[in-house]
This record gives sequence, C-alpha cells and structure tokens, in this order.
Amino acid sequence: MRRSVIVFLISVMLVIIPKVMPSMAEEGNKFSSVDIDQILQHRKKTIDNLEAAFAGAGDIESKVKIMYTLGELRAAPAVKLLIDNIMLGRVEVELRISEYGSDPAAAALAKIGIPSVRPILTKLKENINEISRAIFANVLMDIYGVPIAQFVLNQEIKATKGTIEKDRLNQTLAIVVSQLKLSTP
Repeated sequence: MRRSVIVFLISVMLVIIPKVMPSMAEEGNKFSSVDIDQILQHRKKTIDNLEAAFAGAGDIESKVKIMYTLGELRAAPAVKLLIDNIMLGRVEVELRISEYGSDPAAAALAKIGIPSVRPILTKLKENINEISRAIFANVLMDIYGVPIAQFVLNQEIKATKGTIEKDRLNQTLAIVVSQLKLSTP
C-alpha cells in the first residue's frame, strides 16, 4: 500500500470519529454508552486497518507513520507488531532526522505504556542484539522513570527461573543502572 492509503485511513479516522461523537455543546457534555461503544468500535477498526496497512506497506516511511499513529492511538493490540519492528526506521534516521524521532516503534510503545511492559520483558529474555536491548530499556525508562524501571527489572529477574534469561535481563538492568548513575548528582 502506498502513502495515499495511509493518508486515506488517517483521514477516515479524523472524519468518522467527530461524526460519531455528539457535539459537546449540543449534548451538554454527556455521552451515552452507545456513543462511547461506537467510538471504541471505530477506534478498534482503525487500529485493525492500520495494522493491515502496515503489513501491506512497501516503504519504510509509510510503516513509520503507521507506527507513530498506533502510538498516538495508544493501540495496545499493536504492541507485538511494534516490538517485532523495533529497529524499523532507525536506518532512515542515520540519513536524515525523522519527524517521528530516532526510534519510532519505541516512541509508540512508550505512549502505549503499561500494556507494553510484559511483552517487552518477555522479549528481553530472548537473544536480541545490544541496540534492541538498549531501545527496550529506554522504553521501560520512558514508561516508568529510571528507578521504577530498575525495580521492575529486578522483580522480573527474581521471578525468572532460567539462568540464560536472568543474564539477559541483567544486561538490560545494567543499561538502566547506568542511566540511574548518570541522573544522580
């Protein structure tokens, strides 16, 4: 799919949601449960359409825009897609500064917040490259702040049985601790 499809999907989202939501002035700031259900249903369809568009997008720029939009929507169902594409867009950053930041998937995961944490902790137990590990550590620090990210990793290390998995989590913990030392006067 091309940029025009991405632009179309975002345009549809921007047009449909305001039509579904009653004007705040007209309705006196009250929503019925049906209105909210419709909004949530459209949001889910939008997220599903963006994930489908991501799968069909042929260029990195379109995929980066989709990742950014999924983050803006706080699209928890897209966490796996974002984790699997954590390095996507980084090559582009070396060539030019992206309007979506240096780590677009990481920024989206941080915006999604807490629903990203468990899948990230699971991914950190796998054999991943150092750059990906550092990016995931940064996402945890963006979500929680450095001291709580350290606490969460320590708790996960205690709960993990495998030695190899513990070592991998300890590598991530070392990244977080190094940031804690830098931030402490």
